[in-house]
Amino acid sequence: MGQLAAHAQGELLMNDSPTPPPPADDAPAFSPPPPPPRPAMPSPMQPIYIQLPAKRSIWRRIGLVLLVLMLLGSILINVSLSAAVAVTAEGPYALTTLRDGQDDQRVVVYEILGGIDLQQAERFNEFARKVIDDGRVQAVVLRVVSTGGAMSSSDQINAAVRAIQAAGKKVVVSMGGWAVSGGYYVSTSADEIYAESSTITGSIGVLGIFPIMKGTFDKIGMETIVLRSTAADPYKAELNPFESPTDDAKARFRALLDSCHAKFVSVIAAGRSNLSVDEVRPLANGRIWMADEALKLGLIDQIGYLDDAIDAAARLAGLSAPRAVRYRRRPSLGERVFGGQADAASVRIDADLLDRLQRPRILAEWRPGL
Repeated sequence: MGQLAAHAQGELLMNDSPTPPPPADDAPAFSPPPPPPRPAMPSPMQPIYIQLPAKRSIWRRIGLVLLVLMLLGSILINVSLSAAVAVTAEGPYALTTLRDGQDDQRVVVYEILGGIDLQQAERFNEFARKVIDDGRVQAVVLRVVSTGGAMSSSDQINAAVRAIQAAGKKVVVSMGGWAVSGGYYVSTSADEIYAESSTITGSIGVLGIFPIMKGTFDKIGMETIVLRSTAADPYKAELNPFESPTDDAKARFRALLDSCHAKFVSVIAAGRSNLSVDEVRPLANGRIWMADEALKLGLIDQIGYLDDAIDAAARLAGLSAPRAVRYRRRPSLGERVFGGQADAASVRIDADLLDRLQRPRILAEWRPGL
């Protein structure tokens, strides 16, 4: 017994878990442990509702765009008006007051800029008719910045200048950086000519241009036959782009240019009272001059700027309180919409352009590249 007890005690000591006591006689029978609780089921996901903005109608969008454009336009107009100096409208012209004075003592400044062509001549004739009929206009200052252009268009402008003078109004020219060939042609009848110290003028002469495309057509295998009526065969269409001109044809065209040159010389002599035809002829050699040389040669009257020309016009017209106003032609609605003036650098190829390219042109123009 002692050994059994000791053995039992050794087991007790070697076992970490004590031996449970035997169940009592009145203890309830063994029952399994209750099952673990079931995890709670997640609640169903609630639907998410996204409120989309109401779609604007097309008319609301158009109205918003128009409102923005109106605001921008208003800002631009206000900026333009704040930068302008008393800009008003009178018929087809925008008037800018350069000097305040009495409105019945107007000195009108009109600009002849760029190439002189038929459109430039037509617009100047329109301007001339307006100032001739306007009793408030006493003198005109032509601001000329041009290398010339068509001989006929230059002659039309010169004739309109003389018409303004015939109506009793004085005309003074203010030359800008360039006033050569046709630019000088339109200036020569003025009562006085002012040129800036850096002005280049002169280039008195006429040139003719006629394209020859026969060689180009030969290369692409194209041939154009020009037939003439029997009676007109020697001269009709003798300068056309489809045939090489004969020496006789070129000689006749040169004679025509010489006649135009003589016309140019006579216009200068008629407009410049200090120069005779014989004195103009040596100067009409196509050469260009700076203002100081042109003054010595008698081609201009004074070296000065636009303000000096305005003073001279007021003096010649005998005005005591002149108002100097610059006239600029406003673009028409069609020109504003379709860019008739804004897109001057572009070239529009159409039937009229092709027709003009085929015709010989007589130019009072300075072309250093030729």
